[in-house]
Amino acid sequence: MLSKQVTKIVQNLEKKKFREKYNLFKIEGEKLVGELLHSPLKIHSLIAFPSWLEQNKKALSNVNIIEADEREMHGISNFQSLPEVIALAEIPVHIYRKEEVLDSLSLVLNGIQDPGNLGTILRVADWFGIGNIFCDADCAGVYNPKCVQASMGAIFRVKTFYTDLPVLLSELKQEGLPVFGTFLDGKNWSRVLCVCRTSLPHRSARSCAGVFRPAALSRRAISFCPHPCKYRE
Repeated sequence: MLSKQVTKIVQNLEKKKFREKYNLFKIEGEKLVGELLHSPLKIHSLIAFPSWLEQNKKALSNVNIIEADEREMHGISNFQSLPEVIALAEIPVHIYRKEEVLDSLSLVLNGIQDPGNLGTILRVADWFGIGNIFCDADCAGVYNPKCVQASMGAIFRVKTFYTDLPVLLSELKQEGLPVFGTFLDGKNWSRVLCVCRTSLPHRSARSCAGVFRPAALSRRAISFCPHPCKYRE
């Protein structure tokens, strides 16, 4: 049975201040919860229909389980069609490792305020093997339920950091990492890459940082994007 206290906590996780207070975020649906169970994230609780619990009991060792009926699930779910399971997971603490970033492809995001769009970017990043995303304070919260849902499981694999972008870009530039920014008046993306592959260090072909929407960045941050690009001419 789902208590009133737990119901209130789950409902409050829609808001950032309560996610931070409880250090928890919500995952809905069989597919996402299935991916969560195979991820390194720590699960706080699973709220599910008895039928789902019976089908998945072998994977639920050492997990706090709460059975719920349709009325109780309706009170905590955002879905029109009720999910069979909702999980509460602890928000992970990702450790920034400079050497990992310098040897891989990263994304730097500025002002992505729609959580659904942010989740989609995580999903695309995961598809292309990008393991680190850096956001500024103007971006939506990555553990917003809409972002979690739109990521389709990528949130369990892609690390997201919130940081001061000018400081980060300055540091990456000093380390010799190519930094590309997308501008309306930038150069053709493919041409910039061709130039970079012949004029930059060898690792530039596999290691760089891309900046989205830099038109909203401060002039100081833009100065650290030596390769202005656009998607179409």
